[in-house]
Amino acid sequence: MSKRWMAWTAAAVLACGTGCGDKAGSNGGGESAAASAAPAPAAKPIESLFASKAPTLPAPFKGLKSGMTGEEAAKIIPGMPDEDTIEAAEYPDLRFNVGFDRKTKKISRFWINLPKDKAKAMLTQAWGSPVDGQTSIKKPISYWFNPEAGLRATLEESFGDDMKLEFTAYIPTEQFVGKDGKALAFEKPQAILGATIEQLRAAYPGVLVEKSQADAEKDRARMEKMMGDQKDKLKVLGKAKPSAYLDFPPTEYASYWTRVNLTWDDEGKVMRYRFKLDHRGFEAQARQAQFDLLKAKFGELKEGEKYGRKFFEASADPKITIEEDTISNGWDVTVEPAG
Repeated sequence: MSKRWMAWTAAAVLACGTGCGDKAGSNGGGESAAASAAPAPAAKPIESLFASKAPTLPAPFKGLKSGMTGEEAAKIIPGMPDEDTIEAAEYPDLRFNVGFDRKTKKISRFWINLPKDKAKAMLTQAWGSPVDGQTSIKKPISYWFNPEAGLRATLEESFGDDMKLEFTAYIPTEQFVGKDGKALAFEKPQAILGATIEQLRAAYPGVLVEKSQADAEKDRARMEKMMGDQKDKLKVLGKAKPSAYLDFPPTEYASYWTRVNLTWDDEGKVMRYRFKLDHRGFEAQARQAQFDLLKAKFGELKEGEKYGRKFFEASADPKITIEEDTISNGWDVTVEPAG
């Protein structure tokens, strides 16, 4: 039960007082309170939430968008972000939930719990057949996409007899990488190689994430706690130090983001960067398609092997190296100056 519902109920009880039992009411005219109250909206079938041909946020979210701050959300729905559950009288059995990222304090997802016995068939009727795969823990999950809106919907088992329908922003792989030319589409308006942190702050204010020395030490302490007696293995990482990276929206099958990891030279400029195209749980659907997209973009790839791992290299400046990650399942793409 949400805070808003409890607050409304308490207020109603206090306002009612002992006069709720009086047939004449308390308006002095003998008119009943029921007659003067506005009629409750008629209940609507769940199917009416999904009238579009592709995933769109259901009407009760009232124009909220991924990336909104709590203050921006509160202008649309008062009480956000402290009150993150929306109730709609037209759908009395549903709760419409908004998730705020703990670090950025911005909206990162929306979700609804739907009846298990009808959820998938209902959504398939509305949006067409989904792409079915597995989560990282081998549980079934289904995806629907709206590339024009940059919105995807996932359906997976929740608690009890419910299915969880979640909406998140995403960027299609082809749009992220780009189709034409050698330059990567996301690398705008500032070239990343050779950039300083000040330049990246100016060019990528919405996606640049900086980690302070204190944050780095906290993360290292958490890692050491997780490693327990084997924490000495973390020494290969060197000392904890400040860092920065770029977090773009996830591609089709990535969980939370498409992260561009940055490597810096001694002059404080980016000397290399790396990102992953994820396809865990969707190997059959996405693995080859992602590779074909990269091959079409960068042209003929030279195959090699290092430390027992195959890699593919594009003969271009900057140098593009593509390696398959068979552990977390994806293509690792490294960009660095040629030579």
